[in-house]
Amino acid sequence: MAFASISLIAQTGTLKIFSEIKDISIYIDEVFIGTDMAEVKNIQKGSHYLKIKKDGIVIHDEIINIQEDATSTIVLKDSPAVQQKMLESMKNEIAQYDSLKLSFDQNMNFYKGSRSITLTEFARTIGNFDIEKRIAQDNKTANILGGVGGATFLTGLTATLLTFSSILLDWPDLPDDIYNALPYIGTASILGCLAGYVMLNASSNSVNYHASKYISIEDEFAAAKKYNDELKKKLGLPETYNK
Repeated sequence: MAFASISLIAQTGTLKIFSEIKDISIYIDEVFIGTDMAEVKNIQKGSHYLKIKKDGIVIHDEIINIQEDATSTIVLKDSPAVQQKMLESMKNEIAQYDSLKLSFDQNMNFYKGSRSITLTEFARTIGNFDIEKRIAQDNKTANILGGVGGATFLTGLTATLLTFSSILLDWPDLPDDIYNALPYIGTASILGCLAGYVMLNASSNSVNYHASKYISIEDEFAAAKKYNDELKKKLGLPETYNK
């Protein structure tokens, strides 16, 4: 009986697994052996079916030949083929990533997924609150300019119309000193209209800011890449996924 036991032990070999991928489950002949095992000992010599899973998906399988009292080796690389197999099982994560990833075009228009977003939302998403604060301040200034400019323009316009109507209609009840001052009042009214128009135009330009005033293309790219990389990591997607 002792001879038979020694003979059985001698008919086994070892399998070494070098894997670039973590959290893999190893099966031999459909029997679960373990997780992230670098070495499997005492495998009966002969042919066996090796299967490796990642998150429940078979990413590698092959027939291995175990030699008596010898070590067989396999190398599992994080290859494009393996990544594709992993991605096929992550449709929900891919859809979520595609709807949340940040991008921008050469005209510095910003997108979250396929949806167009403002620079403010882009800044908020990447956590750059300084840009958001500067935009808010510029918008506040633009609103003040717009309000003052609008009031100045309407006041000047009203005064201009009243002045010229007084001159044209030659109102008899006007005192001579006021009537003689009408040309000057008209000129001041026109200047008021122009000042109001200038402020309204400045207000419009402040609101229609260009993104380059707040962030460079290089910084945009770096911030978007960092956000997208962290999003992929959070969703468990490969770093190389970049659809």
